[in-house]
Amino acid sequence: MPRIVNNIICVSYSELVDSGIMTEDTYKNNIRRGKMKRIVRGGNGREAMVEFSSLPIDIKNSVVEMFGDPTKSYARDVFAMAVKTDYKARKYYSDYVLADGRFLPFEVQEQYGRNVDVMNVLIRFNNKSSAFQRALGGSARGLWNSLANTCNELSIELNHDLPRNPKRLRAKVRDYQRDGYVSLISGKFLNKNSAKVVDIEQLSTIRELLRKHNNFDNVQLANFYNFFGESQGWKEITPATIQNYREKFDLETAPFRKGLTHFDNTKGMIVKRSAPVLPLVYWSSDGWNVELVYQESVVRGGKSVTTYHNRLTCVVVLDACGKYPIGYAIGKGESAALIKAAHRNAVKHTEELFGRMHRVGQLQTDNYAKKALTPFYKALSGNYTPAKVGNAKAKIVEPYFKYLNKTYCQLLPNWSGFGVTSRKESQPNADWLNDNRHSIPSKEGVIEQIERIIEIERSRKVEAYVAAYQDLPEEERLTMSRHEYYLTLGETTGRTNSLSHEGLVLQIDNDKRVYDCFEADSRRNAHLAWT
Repeated sequence: MPRIVNNIICVSYSELVDSGIMTEDTYKNNIRRGKMKRIVRGGNGREAMVEFSSLPIDIKNSVVEMFGDPTKSYARDVFAMAVKTDYKARKYYSDYVLADGRFLPFEVQEQYGRNVDVMNVLIRFNNKSSAFQRALGGSARGLWNSLANTCNELSIELNHDLPRNPKRLRAKVRDYQRDGYVSLISGKFLNKNSAKVVDIEQLSTIRELLRKHNNFDNVQLANFYNFFGESQGWKEITPATIQNYREKFDLETAPFRKGLTHFDNTKGMIVKRSAPVLPLVYWSSDGWNVELVYQESVVRGGKSVTTYHNRLTCVVVLDACGKYPIGYAIGKGESAALIKAAHRNAVKHTEELFGRMHRVGQLQTDNYAKKALTPFYKALSGNYTPAKVGNAKAKIVEPYFKYLNKTYCQLLPNWSGFGVTSRKESQPNADWLNDNRHSIPSKEGVIEQIERIIEIERSRKVEAYVAAYQDLPEEERLTMSRHEYYLTLGETTGRTNSLSHEGLVLQIDNDKRVYDCFEADSRRNAHLAWT
């Protein structure tokens, strides 16, 4: 197969002689008489190479017949490698505003950009480019037709849609040379009237209107703009134009219209995280308003009234390793006491699993009662990091609640649905729930349902969770003694106790206990109030 040597298309001695195209004597005579130009002399492991364009016409035809025309493949390669991205063209088409305020569709921008890249090569090579002339055998005759043919052959590879006819292609290139990037924009996008928004003051006015905290719609903003622009001599714009600019300036205006929380949750850059592969490294906790209703009877005005829409709250402490529910507590509503109970349950459960109580390396919670609970959280974890207020993506435990709802709760007859913001067709049959309301379980029954859900979740994941604990380095196992547990996580009655003649009298709920000590020095502390 012909090869390229120093950008010159060559054929080898073996391709000419061994293939039978010519005899060895004919080869040597042609070289000696200058009828063929030798590029590489043979010997010392090298094979002699002859320039293809220097071959006599009959020999050249024989080579083409046997091996194909090497100039075509080389010309394609030279042309394709010369195509470079014109970034100025890409920016021009992305910023181009049509007369009605619209922007060019993205796919049109890309197509125009690719066409510009190809035409830049056509112009460069048509200016008697030595590289492409060598690809054609050193001749400039019929250069444009050769360029056009090569351009057509590469239409799929380069993904351009330039004219295939050489004359029409040449006219297209001349228009581009004369008018620049705008010459490629189709007449269907253009308008004889000039753009309605043409200067920085008009753009600034639109941006300022889009930033209003009132969050006006497109019709209102178009009316405001036209009212103000009438005195400035500006052309009227339509609500569609406002919509186009709303999309273009959304990044700059959204924080003012919808607030920083919305911006952070939908447009701002977020920290990318991956779940830890070891347990007791990262816990996330939150309250879950369980989607299971129960019936409850209360006395109002001397009459017993039964309601059927009541729901319990379950505070869940989730270990990010394997999404394991390490702790939980169930109550009628979220409270500081319920949150503490869930985290104490988590610490106690680590003792059930590993034989010793553990703290966690990092704990993340929401901001509920943060001031009162922060000392408790810090005692429980090596690093306490509350989620940013309003950040819906911070806590991994919230998607876990959706998983519990769909995996377990939806299978039960007293399921209440996905939430008020969900699609109506996804909700349970309200008529059926009402007709069968008397079969809805009591609060105790729902507590049993929730406990069963957590029990199943733990049983499915506990084996892998315990196995992963074996890989947790000893120095990262933050164990907690029973003394530390009561001191840091225990509850107090709010009252103090003093040593009396009976000893130290303690009462928790209705359980009264007396403690005393035979150590005489203990009596010297009778003046102190103990917690």
